[in-house]
Amino acid sequence: MNDILIIKILFGLIITSFFVILFAYLKLKKIKKRTLVKGRKNKNSRFLEKSYIFFSKIIFINKYLIIIEKSIKSIELSDKKTINKKVAKFIYISILITSVFILILLENISSLYFTLLSILIIYIINVQLLDFYVNRIEDNLLIQFEVFLSDVKHYYHEHNMIDEAIYDTTRNVSKDNFEMSLHAKRMYEILSSEDVENEIDKYYDIAPNRFFKNFIALANLVQKFGDRQVDEKSMFLTNINYLKQEIKYELLRKEKLGHLFKSLSVITVIPIFFIKPLERWAMSNLPELSCYYEGSYGFVVQIMMFILVIISYILINKMKASRKIIVFHEKTITGRILENEKISRSINYFIHKRYSVFLKYKKKLKNTGYNKNVKEFYFQRLVFGILAFILTIFIFINVININKIQVINPSNANQEIVLFDKNYIEKLKNEEFTYNELKQYISKTENLSEKELVLISERIYKKNIKYRGLYFKWWYLIIAVINSVIGYNFPLLLMEFKKRVMKMNIEDEVIQMHTIILMLMYFPRVSVEEVLRWMEQFAVIFKQSIGQCINEMEQGDIEALEKLKREEPYPPFVKIVDNLINASEKISLALSFDELVIERKYYQDKRKQDTEILIEKKGVLGKFIAFIPLGFTILFYLLVPFLLLSFNQLLNYSNQINSIL
Repeated sequence: MNDILIIKILFGLIITSFFVILFAYLKLKKIKKRTLVKGRKNKNSRFLEKSYIFFSKIIFINKYLIIIEKSIKSIELSDKKTINKKVAKFIYISILITSVFILILLENISSLYFTLLSILIIYIINVQLLDFYVNRIEDNLLIQFEVFLSDVKHYYHEHNMIDEAIYDTTRNVSKDNFEMSLHAKRMYEILSSEDVENEIDKYYDIAPNRFFKNFIALANLVQKFGDRQVDEKSMFLTNINYLKQEIKYELLRKEKLGHLFKSLSVITVIPIFFIKPLERWAMSNLPELSCYYEGSYGFVVQIMMFILVIISYILINKMKASRKIIVFHEKTITGRILENEKISRSINYFIHKRYSVFLKYKKKLKNTGYNKNVKEFYFQRLVFGILAFILTIFIFINVININKIQVINPSNANQEIVLFDKNYIEKLKNEEFTYNELKQYISKTENLSEKELVLISERIYKKNIKYRGLYFKWWYLIIAVINSVIGYNFPLLLMEFKKRVMKMNIEDEVIQMHTIILMLMYFPRVSVEEVLRWMEQFAVIFKQSIGQCINEMEQGDIEALEKLKREEPYPPFVKIVDNLINASEKISLALSFDELVIERKYYQDKRKQDTEILIEKKGVLGKFIAFIPLGFTILFYLLVPFLLLSFNQLLNYSNQINSIL
């Protein structure tokens, strides 16, 4: 019984047992007497709570459970029990979908190595599921937040008190606004507390997105300095409209991007599931193709296809998440490894040797929103380089072994001949001999006619030459080193790709800053530093530069702003900084940015147009990347073997005709 059959049987038993237990549990529930709806809900709730405890004790699932829990906690303010139930429910869905895919893969897998690679695809599927689930929660919360802002406007009209308006929204809690009601209660507690500023800083750490941060900051400004009337309109209500508009833009952008990218990740991994069906179809029509699919050619193409799938999937995810900056406060695995003194000292030596490059990478990492420091980035590059080298050596060793097997046991060959030849090849594989010496050796051990002896000797001699020519050649090592250099530079190329994708959003980010300034410019006590802090919350591309400018403002406002201009020379952003310099030196914010009010309609129309162009560009690029693995599979796993076989047959026919003539 081979390894694959054992894996299939074990996995089949595990999956069957899981579903039998689940079915038995549901059946027992039906047999019991009917209870009230509330009672049933309590039982379901208890079942999910127990499931969470059970999953937390399983070695691999407990790590996945922590990731899901952290993802949900970063969005919701629900209590631990509610989050645990959601986590357990998601894991059940994930196990069900993953099991289906694994069963499909196991049915089409013919080697243990291919099984290990398929596990990687299962990982991608689980990441995709989690991404979809978290995005759905985020979108739902944004929709609830938009409704909440409308309710705040309504209640603010009644008594012109922001904290009371927020409190009134919490009185009508339903299933549709439960998550938002938790945030609303927290906001009311913050505004009613004795140390509002400190509580707001704490809320920033748990706020699900920048819109929540800006609303609570805006509410604090109104509560502290009072509302203002500009052109007979409440500035607070006008700012709420601006915020609602930003939310609508964000939802529209996410909806369009989601529509474009929702199938691209699936298209990227589809070729994995069609390898064996394509192979079976091709070999059923032309059995001679087995020498390609079962040989080194098929092995190398499969490896290259898996690498393409992984790279394409990473690039598509970078495009989807180009505006997110994720910061983890806990140490990563790389961070823990770098705590080793010898490894850390080696990386530090490398950094000090090329310090100018270190500074360049530091800036790039900040600008692209990576959550790792330069030491971790260098270590990651080193790991990728080593893995690329090892993978290349492993591929060459496997190719050599596969070719040796093909020489000894050719496809569709007579097994008696194969066993006969194999015996001699294995005996003589370490010895050098001529054709005549081999012929004499076989004649001593076998009782054959002269004609049979010649045919067998020629056949074994040719096989032996091929077999002896299959060894690890010196130029394999050169290719491994070249691939190692490519692997070493892959994280750098990935960072450059993310930087280019983020630059697509640069104009949209500047227009968002215009909206922020419009929200703040009429508050008389708002300083330039306060405006920069708000801009930093919304920013992605300019986030690090703005943050550095804020830190340096103690040494001089104008100097810090001038440095910001030099670091970020994008003209529309420079114009904003120039206006901030004017507000620092001479005039008020309202006068510095008065043209924004006049040109707001133009900026709105331009933003709408630019957003459509940006999404179209991302869609074209995303489709191109997603179809690369599929195109590669069709070309190299289907068409090229047919063409090579046709060419070889044509060559054989040509040689036969020439020999006759």
